[in-house]
Amino acid sequence: MNTHKLIAISDRLLGGASRAVLLAAAIGAAGAIVAPPAVAHEKIDLKIQWSVGTAFGTTGSGAPTLTTSNVSHSNSGGAPSEDPFTIDDLMLETDGGTPATSYLFIAQPGVTENHSEQQAAYIPITFELTAYATSNNADLGSTSFTDYLEFYAGGINASHNPDKGTAAYDDDAWFASEPSGTAGAQTSGSITNQAITITTSNGADIGLDVSLPFATDWNIDQSLTVAYASYPPPTVPEPASMVLFASSLLGLPLIRRRLGRKPAQGVAAA
Repeated sequence: MNTHKLIAISDRLLGGASRAVLLAAAIGAAGAIVAPPAVAHEKIDLKIQWSVGTAFGTTGSGAPTLTTSNVSHSNSGGAPSEDPFTIDDLMLETDGGTPATSYLFIAQPGVTENHSEQQAAYIPITFELTAYATSNNADLGSTSFTDYLEFYAGGINASHNPDKGTAAYDDDAWFASEPSGTAGAQTSGSITNQAITITTSNGADIGLDVSLPFATDWNIDQSLTVAYASYPPPTVPEPASMVLFASSLLGLPLIRRRLGRKPAQGVAAA
């Protein structure tokens, strides 16, 4: 049924007041329909902090030294590590962005390369991620999560060294859930595209993919890669149907006054 027919029927039933109600409702509904949609942030800045928990499952001399100092390392040749550090202008992958990699720390063994000592430990590493809008530095929200670093280091003649008698060996392997048992040498152990969500105040959660690589060599430079995966538009205004309903309620007093002035049907004039 079109609008003109609806107004005509309403006029016969309720009088001219219905026209005002329908007009108000139509204006409200139109406003909701044509309101510009909320836009997602194309870019964000991401501050990342990490902290070390208590090591467990240790063997030998236990955990290594995790440092951000610019010490000698050979597995990546990367820049000095930093805590906290910030990734600027991290762009949505759907808009052409690429993952960003930053350096966390250097894991320094506490054993001597040319001896037979060894050390191993599971180490909880808690990350706190805070997102900011690149355009105005607005705080969009934060989250934290814990992953587990398995570290092993053995001198050239260590009993569990995969390269025993040939070379010293150490490794960084990662687990997304808490491991059990005793830590030891690993030959693999990467976290790839771990889904992390930052809950925002406007109801549009930021999706990130976090990756931590398996690495091996003496004095391991550990890196972290973050991809900005998703940011749906924030919650939109109420649907037009709700606006129409609310507008109709506002017009009810006018309709009641109109009906109250109408003479009763079937009563003869004096």
